Amino acid sequence: MVKYYLSDQLRSFRGAASEADLNQSVALISVLLLNADERAEFAVADGATALGDHLVRLCNEQAAARSKWKRSTAFGFDVSETGLRQFVRFLLVCIVHASLEASMATQFCSANLPQLLFDEFVQPTGDIFSTQDASSKQDNQECDETNSTATTPVPEVSLRLMALEALRNLCYVDWPRPQLNHAALDELWDMLLPKTSLETVEGGPSGSSKEEQVACDILANLASHAPRGTHATKDRVTNLLQLLLRMNVNIRQTARATGNISSDTNRCTQMAALADLAANLARDTEYSIILICSLEQVKPRTRVMTSSLAYLTQWADDANEDAGLRKSLQSLNHNLAWTDVTTKVCVQKLAASTFLNRFLHVRANQ
Repeated sequence: MVKYYLSDQLRSFRGAASEADLNQSVALISVLLLNADERAEFAVADGATALGDHLVRLCNEQAAARSKWKRSTAFGFDVSETGLRQFVRFLLVCIVHASLEASMATQFCSANLPQLLFDEFVQPTGDIFSTQDASSKQDNQECDETNSTATTPVPEVSLRLMALEALRNLCYVDWPRPQLNHAALDELWDMLLPKTSLETVEGGPSGSSKEEQVACDILANLASHAPRGTHATKDRVTNLLQLLLRMNVNIRQTARATGNISSDTNRCTQMAALADLAANLARDTEYSIILICSLEQVKPRTRVMTSSLAYLTQWADDANEDAGLRKSLQSLNHNLAWTDVTTKVCVQKLAASTFLNRFLHVRANQ
């Protein structure tokens, strides 16, 4: 059995002289980076710089190309569209896995890779490779010799989702300057809180729920370091809680219908991500006030006489369907209750008066 070593593949990657060599080395690196010990050695060998440099060179070349993502000569040899498609996918996987190591994630951030990933792979709504090459199409249409029916190709994870996964890991790093500009943050909020998801009867996100969940994780990671760095507004915080409550209502209805309270694990995971984001935002005093006021507005009518924090405490205690969700709700409750108690009690008594709403709206949009 042939055994591959990450250090050998890094040398091959740096010295690749053909499309085949380049793609073979980057494919093996993407797998070998899953080993934590080899990942540490890869960081010492400055592997993050090699990965980041290749991505920057490639994106700079394609930005000046007349037909983008059709071919490349950025590395001193010709790379076809098929090879380019494979290389970009493997390179993104490498960055996702490498950024699990804090030192390499820091190197990526110093090279401004988060913004580059967003601009090149997240912001475009469609796949940058608009059509598959002829050979790929032919492979997907190969027929089974026995049944004489076309085989179903394994669906590929979109480049957009892979870039979002990389951003989630990179934004976990406490970087001194903003990793994403306001336009990128606005796009992430729009992915998390699209109008359709707030209007659905089911109360859960619509469209690509996986992308929405990763976008939520990115914002939560940013908020864990600097809540104001998420570019959250009063409306966004209110809609965040509204979505969380609607999903809770839906999961309760599903539980009553099926008799199984733990049947919708995917929705529990989404709710935990939303609660984590709210909990991290609540570390900021003004955001915590907005959250309390919003909770007063969106809590069920049957709990009108119950204070917002008491309602949240009971909700967290009753969340037996998922341990992660319960912990996330308890963290949100803790962050809303532990600081500046006097101010927050007064806010609850004011019950979001017109003056207070105006004050919070102005402060949240400064």
